[in-house]
Amino acid sequence: MKYRKLGALALAVVLLLTGCSSQEESEAGSKDSVQENITTESETEAAPEPFTIYCTDTLTAAFLEQYVAENSASAETIQIQSVTEEELAAWKEKGITDSEEAPDMLVVSSDTLETYAEAGLLTELTGLGITEKSTEQMYSFMKELGICDEGLYGVTWQQSARAFVYNRTLAKEYLEVENNNDMQAAIGEWSSLYNASVTVNTNSGGTVKLLGSAEEIRQALDAAQPEWYVEDKLTIPDVMIDYLELYPAFLEEDLTWEYSVDSEEWLAALLDGSVIGCFGDAAFIQRELAPYFADGTGEWGFCYGPQNFVTEADMLAVTKDCQDMELAEALLTYLTCDKKAMETFATAQLVPVNNMELMKALSEKDTGKLPLLKNQNILKGYTNVAGKISTRMVSEEEQALTSRFLQEIEACLAGEKNIEQALMDFAADVEE
Repeated sequence: MKYRKLGALALAVVLLLTGCSSQEESEAGSKDSVQENITTESETEAAPEPFTIYCTDTLTAAFLEQYVAENSASAETIQIQSVTEEELAAWKEKGITDSEEAPDMLVVSSDTLETYAEAGLLTELTGLGITEKSTEQMYSFMKELGICDEGLYGVTWQQSARAFVYNRTLAKEYLEVENNNDMQAAIGEWSSLYNASVTVNTNSGGTVKLLGSAEEIRQALDAAQPEWYVEDKLTIPDVMIDYLELYPAFLEEDLTWEYSVDSEEWLAALLDGSVIGCFGDAAFIQRELAPYFADGTGEWGFCYGPQNFVTEADMLAVTKDCQDMELAEALLTYLTCDKKAMETFATAQLVPVNNMELMKALSEKDTGKLPLLKNQNILKGYTNVAGKISTRMVSEEEQALTSRFLQEIEACLAGEKNIEQALMDFAADVEE
């Protein structure tokens, strides 16, 4: 009996001890679980909010990715979200200011930048280290694209001067031009561009046009900086006479297709051969043409055209709700002021950047040859194009004269006046 009692007692002790051990393990496991949860919650709380960039441009996205690749600490922080201009406009119209939803930065066309600034959604950039000193090597006509209401709200890495980009095979067939010099001779003045358009239209029986849209012509003419005074005498500039006389003729004689510039139909016409050329920058060549001619067939070229100009560029802007202004400043500086970073990107992508000193240096190197352009040096060529754009300051009086003359052009387009009457009315108004 004693033996049995001792055995039972031993079993009880074993069970008791086992139970205590099991309970301790359970409590320890529970404590570990709680501690793990606390750690997880702490880590979650400590994790930084993503720095979000709404980006409408693939090349700018590539440049941002270059920054991320060189700054691994930012890899998990920066989120580059590809959006369209329409999606970006929809965000603006909602008036979102919630920091959880609003982006920290935008990449937006200079054509629409002002609407975001006027809506109070953007930060003025001179407070983020973008000073006169840091931008002194930027092309003045590129910097001007980011100025809204006398404040700087956008900056760009691009040098987006436009040249006449054309299909060599079609140009030879319908205009009998052999090279870029021949093409420049054929379209180097607005009057000769008109004549070339007539020739192409006639020789093709109307199936091929020199340009896909009269809108391109208007964009170029609107970008002109006419000089209204010659030796202190008020004179109507030749480019404004060309605008008055030739632009309506392009419309009336159906010398272009009616596609909207940059539309899918417009691009398709360039690719299928129903349009010979367009006014395009180097980014257009790389972003739109090159993917369709990956074999580098050398069917394209470019020349100065009748007028060198800039209409728009992809701008980097910082929102009012930006959560990390230091990171925003680092990104702006890297993409638009860091000469080494810009050189790396320009040579890798074969696109000109917004730094005059750097582009001059790259032009002297043999690094910009592009098979698509029959090994024409795209960096050198577009640097030369940019060098032909006027950088003079246009006075308020000249701006007023241009605006007044454009009213006469609109009256002619509306059929309210003929050219002679428009010139007489303009002269009479100015003399008063």
